Amino acid sequence: MSIGYSVAMASDGSYGVPRGLLFGFPVRTEDGQTYSIVQSHYLDENAQARIAENVTLLEHEAAMIADLMPARMH
Repeated sequence: MSIGYSVAMASDGSYGVPRGLLFGFPVRTEDGQTYSIVQSHYLDENAQARIAENVTLLEHEAAMIADLMPARMH
């Protein structure tokens, strides 16, 4: 049985979110241990704009603390 959740995880590029950015995605699991991002959600223009706004904010926050992170995290 498949169970759905929404979790923050490193992006694989889904929904236009840059790869590696931590972002909340709808996910599905079959076994409770491995998760995959649900790709089938329709996003209207408003939802796409809100995602883009959040990406911009998260990228800005990441840039503000980049010097505090270990080099391998950049």
